[in-house]
Amino acid sequence: MRSIGVIMIMMVALTLSISGCAKKPGALSGTQPTGLVSASQVNAANARLVIYQAAGYGHLPMSPLQPLRGVPKEITNQGDVQSIVDALNHPDGKAFTRMARNNRLAVVGQNGQVVMYGIGGSTNQGCDITALNSSSKLMPALRLATTRARIARLTLASPVKNLSYHDAGGTTRSASAKNQALQELLAYYSPLVLKGNRRCEASEIQKQAQHTPRFLTVKLAKPDAFDAIVMTKDSEWPPKLYDTNARLERVRFDTITIFSEGNGLSRFAFTDTQSGECLFTDPVNSLRLVKEAQGRNPPVYGPDLFEEVVSTLTKS
Repeated sequence: MRSIGVIMIMMVALTLSISGCAKKPGALSGTQPTGLVSASQVNAANARLVIYQAAGYGHLPMSPLQPLRGVPKEITNQGDVQSIVDALNHPDGKAFTRMARNNRLAVVGQNGQVVMYGIGGSTNQGCDITALNSSSKLMPALRLATTRARIARLTLASPVKNLSYHDAGGTTRSASAKNQALQELLAYYSPLVLKGNRRCEASEIQKQAQHTPRFLTVKLAKPDAFDAIVMTKDSEWPPKLYDTNARLERVRFDTITIFSEGNGLSRFAFTDTQSGECLFTDPVNSLRLVKEAQGRNPPVYGPDLFEEVVSTLTKS
């Protein structure tokens, strides 16, 4: 009987210890604020804006080498920002492990700090926001917010001064800066893309040009600038909880280099020739979008805009 009593006492102690672990500060639970609050970086009090970008790969895990297919949506309405941050900070369900967290959701603080989540698609029960938790309030908040969000695309304040094409054979062609295909291609990049933007130096772009068979050089009439999500270091994706390796930073440039990677992909580099600093991007889908995705029907794409630009230069 004494041995049975000892065993029962040990079982009770084990149960209490497990319960205690579940309630430690920072642990994920349905009642305790987590996520951005525990990150001590961004919270509802100092959140400046939210950016949502769909990956476009469904429920299957996407390759880290693939670009995000969706266009970033910039959410600045403070009521929407508050609702989204609250949903992130108060998960209320268990994660659905069958849902790959490919989509990205970033909250930007007043100081430029970015806290980024990998999230899964919506279900009737909730949306996965971490490796362990889901939130039933997140997708409704996102759906409402994205109806009034701004589509974040590159817009130039400075006109294009010169456009030239280069290839591995030493061919160089220049043409008028008034090129419709070029304007479309530039608009396919977004400075708020939630994957791949990183700082570099002009010497790296020069080396890239030596190893890339074909590229375009766009020189602006005067220096320009934009705010971009810049990765401060590489991250594993999706994160177990959240990722804080990015910031919203001002990027200045007067030259844009567009490298063709084939298969409808191009990579951009924005260089400030005065300082030698530059921003290098993730691959960008350079195929012309003919028809948006509708329901289960995928989007329809047309010709590669990079090739269209080159074609106009060749004919000039």
